[in-house]
Amino acid sequence: KGWWNYMTNVMSLSPIEKGKELDGIPEGVLRLGGTFVVSGDTVVYQWSDKVPGDHPNLDTVLEVAKTAAAEEANQYSTPLWAKFFSQ
Repeated sequence: KGWWNYMTNVMSLSPIEKGKELDGIPEGVLRLGGTFVVSGDTVVYQWSDKVPGDHPNLDTVLEVAKTAAAEEANQYSTPLWAKFFSQ
């Protein structure tokens, strides 16, 4: 499935101008994307596309993002003084 997506996306990602010939791999095909979830300075999720058109499972990305947001909110919802007395 991955290679089929790759082959069907090649022309839409790197169209060849009229009158020019294809002389290698189009530049746009060599650039792959990715998906990141960042919490503060920490990358909590990373996905690197294997081929153009590849993408992560959206439910997984949303779950990681929700968990990271809840943990970050919890971190800042406790007053600073309480952290010293809860040890």
